[in-house]
Amino acid sequence: MSKKAICPECYFEFEVDEGVIMGEVLTCEDCGVDLEIIEIGDKEVKLQLADVEEEDWGE
Repeated sequence: MSKKAICPECYFEFEVDEGVIMGEVLTCEDCGVDLEIIEIGDKEVKLQLADVEEEDWGE
């Protein structure tokens, strides 16, 4: 059984697989941002924008 999730950026609601884990990064199917799973409930998964590490070119 899948769980629902809502993108905090565009508020698009989508389904995620039952086997997701805390800290896993998903991509919003609508706006394309990376989202990190911060809480897993019985029917819903809470997400936040994932921290994007910038490239460090040795500066």
